[in-house]
Formats: sequence, structure tokens, C-alpha cells
Amino acid sequence: MNNIDQIVATVSDKVFENPVDTISKLNISLPELLAVVIIFAIAFALHSLFKIAMAWQVRKDKMRKSQSKTLSQLAGYVIFIFAFIYSFSAVGYSLTYLFVGSTALLVGLGFGLQQLFVDLISGVILLIDKNVNYGDVIKIDAAGSQPLQGRIINIGLRASLVETIDNEMIIIPNSKLMQTGIKSLMRNRGSVRFRVSISVAYSSDMSKVREVIFAAIKKNEKVDKNSDTTLIIKEFQSSGVLVEVRFWMKELFNSEIILSDIRFKILEDFRNSNIEIPFPQMVTHKKYIDEDDVEKVEKKDDIIGGEKVSTDKINKLA
Repeated sequence: MNNIDQIVATVSDKVFENPVDTISKLNISLPELLAVVIIFAIAFALHSLFKIAMAWQVRKDKMRKSQSKTLSQLAGYVIFIFAFIYSFSAVGYSLTYLFVGSTALLVGLGFGLQQLFVDLISGVILLIDKNVNYGDVIKIDAAGSQPLQGRIINIGLRASLVETIDNEMIIIPNSKLMQTGIKSLMRNRGSVRFRVSISVAYSSDMSKVREVIFAAIKKNEKVDKNSDTTLIIKEFQSSGVLVEVRFWMKELFNSEIILSDIRFKILEDFRNSNIEIPFPQMVTHKKYIDEDDVEKVEKKDDIIGGEKVSTDKINKLA
């Protein structure tokens, strides 16, 4: 290990002590250096043309912005890797010996960067499948906590950027998007149906309940007025009738706030319309024992020999 450190230190000293002399010893001629510059210039030009082509596809609505950006990144990696390889060939150096000599190192890097490769492959699959796209509002299942809801800001090759309703930016590896349960609300593809449940008393007029709930729903600006709103009786509970109203909204990012506003409005209209919202109640019956019954219990207790008398025994004695 000490020998390797000495070699590295010696090479570094020589390179940084006289860089011009070091470069001259590499036997790189001016035409070869010019060829390297031309190779990388062509690489930059190809990458720029590819990005222009992707932007044109986005303008013609043939491709989403996230797909265009990810494809441009992938194309850039491929183009410049080939440019790097050809630049070595242009100056007369072969990478074959370098690859053969560093086989063990590359294997070690492969194991170390395994998760990185999984994320890269997952990013390409997400790009091809088009299941999740830029601007979609998604819900990600989180073990032991509430689902994470946010809007996709960017889908990269390795990770995606999600903006939450708390204005937090979260970087999620693409492999997690592939493996974790995700509910895509697809903001850019139309309305999504939501549900609000509420319990009313059995004595309530259901026609009036329907009228009040529908009026509260229609007054909210975020509700899609062109879609149908339905009210169903979901369950007969012990304390009341559970009804559920179903409606459609296009505003998905702040859906929890909108649903809360709708619940506030329904509660207010119920109170103004004298519609009762029941709550669980329990009725208890207390049975009193006469003095004669108490004497019978005491006598029975003497017979049993101090055993605790149960309610069933008291009822029998009564």
C-alpha cells in the first residue's frame, strides 16, 4: 500500500511540476489534438440537434416534456461516452489494455453501483411505459404512515423530483417508483372522482338531505360542474344513516383542502336546515334491589359460605 502511495505521489509531482513537459512526453501531435477537439465539437452538435428534435416533438404534442428531458440526458451520456472512446483512438491510444487491466476494479464498481444501475434502468422503463408523467399528482404508499401525495416536477434517469402540498421537494429513486404502490391521479388527463361521507339521523328527510348536499357541492368552484354528482346510502348504522356523495374535480394537488371546505359547507347547511347529525349513544338500565331481597341475598351468602353472589343468583332470589 505504501508503494502505491509513493508511485501516485511521484507521478503527481511530475505532472504538476512541469505539465508542458508531461504533455509533450505523451507524443500527442497538434493534428491529433485538433481531432480530439473536433470529435467533442461534433458530440456537442449532435447532442444539441437531438435536444432540438425532442423539443419539436413536445411542441407537436407527440411527446411529453419529461420524456424529452430524460431522452436528452440519456442521449448525452451515450454520445459523450463514444466521443471519449474515439478521442483516445484519435491520439493513438487503445483502451483495450486499460479495460483488461481494470477488470477487477470494474467488477467491484459494478457491485458498488448496483443500485445506481437499477435506478437508471427503472428511469428508462418509466419513460417507455408512460405510467407516470411530468405534472401528475401521485400518492405513494409509505409503511407505517400516511401516503405521500405530491406533484411530479421532474423525472430523471436516476431519480424523480416530487413537490408535496407543503412545498417540500422530495427526491425519490426511480426504483422506488417502480416497486412501491403508487396511485397516479393524473392531473393532466381530466377529472378524478372524490367521495365525502356523512351520517344523518333516521328521522331526516332524505330528499332534503340530497338537496342540501348537492347545493353545497355545486357552490365549490373546484368541482367539475360538467360531471355527474351522485348521492348513495352507503350503510344503515346503529345511530344513523351513512350517506356518501360522489363528485368530480380537476384540482387534485390541494384536494384535501377542497374536501375540507366542502365538509365545512355541508355541516353549516345541515345546521341551517335543521338536519340532525347523530352521534353514538348508549342507554343503560339500573336495577334496584329491595331490602327484602338484600336479606335473602345475605341468607344465601351464609348458606354458600361467603361466596360472592352473582347477578343471576340475585335475579333467582328476587
